[in-house]
Amino acid sequence: MKIFSRSTSLCLLLFVVLCGCGTSQLAQSSCSEPLIQINTEVSNKFDLSLNIGKHHFSGMLIMREMKNGDIRIIGTTYFGLSLFDFSIDKQHDFHVNKCIEPLEHKKLLQLLERDFKLLLLPNQDRRLLTDTRFFKKFRKGSGFGKTDICVFEQGQETSSKIELRHPLIKLYIVLHPLLDN
Repeated sequence: MKIFSRSTSLCLLLFVVLCGCGTSQLAQSSCSEPLIQINTEVSNKFDLSLNIGKHHFSGMLIMREMKNGDIRIIGTTYFGLSLFDFSIDKQHDFHVNKCIEPLEHKKLLQLLERDFKLLLLPNQDRRLLTDTRFFKKFRKGSGFGKTDICVFEQGQETSSKIELRHPLIKLYIVLHPLLDN
């Protein structure tokens, strides 16, 4: 009987230790680097697809760090209509400079603020869920505020696609980098 209880105790202890290591590894796999590196030299350009419920917008997303340290984020259609114009200052405050009516809802703008901060700023509280040769999957939050970010790898320096998903409210953003030729 004592042998059974010792082996049961040993198995239980081993299980607790292994489970404890698994959870701490997930907590340690949060990332401090921004997912998109920007600088003042060139603008980062992306093919943009933005789906919010029944609304679909496509066009180009341009991001650039200004000389004063602010980050400018501009979404336009390919015909030149401005969808939104956001900026993030050096103190990481988000400013809405311009926005079209379907995007002009307080909660939606807060989600877009969080999404762009997750992509562009370091030390955001996102967890790395999956890391393979082909893609990395991150998550921030839970419930209605849950954001899943998938970065599909093309090579060492660039990604082939970035997806941001808010599944419970049907908000999907897909970015394909546009390369300068």
